[in-house]
Amino acid sequence: MNKVAMLAFVFACAPAAHVVSIETASPAAVVATPRAKEVSTVVVTGAPYAHVALWRAFRSGRIEAVPFPWAELSNIDTVQVSADGQDVAYVEGGSAYGPLLVRALADGTKTLVAQHEAGRELLVVSWSHDGGKVLYATKRAHELTPSSYFVFDRKTARTEKVDVPGEFAAWAPSGEIVVVDDAGALARLDHAKKIPVAVGPYMHGHVTLDAANGRVLSSGWNATTHLNEVLALDLATWNETAISAPAPYATYGWPKASRCGKRVAWLAYDRALRGESLVVSGKTLVPHTRELVGFAWIDDDTIVAHYANRIDVLDARDGKPKGSQPTDADDMMR
Repeated sequence: MNKVAMLAFVFACAPAAHVVSIETASPAAVVATPRAKEVSTVVVTGAPYAHVALWRAFRSGRIEAVPFPWAELSNIDTVQVSADGQDVAYVEGGSAYGPLLVRALADGTKTLVAQHEAGRELLVVSWSHDGGKVLYATKRAHELTPSSYFVFDRKTARTEKVDVPGEFAAWAPSGEIVVVDDAGALARLDHAKKIPVAVGPYMHGHVTLDAANGRVLSSGWNATTHLNEVLALDLATWNETAISAPAPYATYGWPKASRCGKRVAWLAYDRALRGESLVVSGKTLVPHTRELVGFAWIDDDTIVAHYANRIDVLDARDGKPKGSQPTDADDMMR
């Protein structure tokens, strides 16, 4: 992570500022520090090619619809929100039509990332952790997987082709791209030989970045022990460890670390109840229900539970509700 990104990350994870008064030699002289903006996150609701909506959920429990200063997002199959919740990247009109754009949520300012080319689909893959770059891919219409990957630098407006020898898994703050190889193992790129080097004995899925702790999280299946675990891969040592209790096949999914890495949450599936529960740091926060489709972190102590037709802001320590918003989205698992 570069120095600017590191400083931004430190400030983002610092406690919120409060208005204070400081008495000086003159009783009339008062210095006030500004109140920090309330921490929030953006939740995307709506199935692909259906009515897509964006909601900003705040630490206090307030939930607001994000107005669209551009055309209605009704024909978009991928919308990715930047880590700071200020921008979205998407392919306008759907992947087969393009172009690929970045939009500022505050005022709708548009940045063209890539134009559509006949016979090729555009796919948003990932934002960089600091929001300065966008990783995207192109795919021929008859192909199942992308054929080429590119990084667009928002500061320079330049695009560079990059090697992604496998299925994309995570984009480390260092810029290194972690992939899943054909055997399902996490792998990193040997730049000299341009081949993926596998890490660990697991088959991986649902990989996410835990930038605060310098690791990637995933749901892993061990073919030897026949157990499913939530795993953490240290990006400095490339050592992988389990951070959950072992469970039957396909129990765990979508592990994500909180904003500053204090807690990790994941979904846990119960076959008998045919529903998901939301688990935070090993503790069940939301009991099993068929309506739960996902979640998003606001800060280390506040989380959003995403249901088929509503979103709830919850205290991540005890599950106490802070706010709720109906969405009428008919969302499915994501």
